Amino acid sequence: MVDERIKSLVGCSKNLLDNGQTPCFFINGSSELGLLENYALELVGELESNLVFFKGIVKYFAVKMPHINSSEEQNSFTEKVLESISIARDCYNEFRGIIIIELDQLWNASGANEHFSCVNQVFNSFPKNCYIVVAAGKENTNKMKSIKSQLSESCILIDAAIPEFDLQFFSNLFVSAALDMGYSVTDAAKNQMKHYLSEMRWVTKDVKRLVMQTLFQIDIAKKLSEDNCVIDELDLINLPGRSERVPEKTKIGFAPYKA
Repeated sequence: MVDERIKSLVGCSKNLLDNGQTPCFFINGSSELGLLENYALELVGELESNLVFFKGIVKYFAVKMPHINSSEEQNSFTEKVLESISIARDCYNEFRGIIIIELDQLWNASGANEHFSCVNQVFNSFPKNCYIVVAAGKENTNKMKSIKSQLSESCILIDAAIPEFDLQFFSNLFVSAALDMGYSVTDAAKNQMKHYLSEMRWVTKDVKRLVMQTLFQIDIAKKLSEDNCVIDELDLINLPGRSERVPEKTKIGFAPYKA
């Protein structure tokens, strides 16, 4: 899912750090938080392959930033970050790695307030790390712009919006390929296919391949059962693998996937 543009920007991260700059990848472009988290972890994989500055018992960890409306809540978040850094540092003299900050979705609705500056304090206190900020919400809203503006005061902000997922395109591809194979597709099956793709895109990068594999699977099942040449809703409902996302091991207070 990480595109070539992001790969090229990842290659610049080490140069930024070597020159005393703090890189921060800003991931948004979807209201589906789990999809953004998955994208962030793929980005981490790219960073791990390209950066060689790591110090600590882990190369990355993540913290969730709740919506903050008071100095007490601000201090609580800062203490949580400091505690996570201390755990990640372990016996080393400092932690150097990747820190993921997952913003509560209320930030997207309200924008940055006076308490959001605690993120800047973290960046300023630990400038030798690479940061990833995950913000669920639509692209280019005024509220999101205020968050980006606040972040950019303490880092080099790298726009890493998630690539758009064209659900209708892949649904049409399924129908077209099915017709080429001699099947007709009911309207209920078309809708069910959209639901299936929405679920399964969490666990695959190649959606086109998923569409064709799904169709071949249905084709084999129908031939074995000598079923008719109509793909209906039940053919898709009975597909294996639905909603079977396996949670990744939690790393210092962050669960990439949710039940």
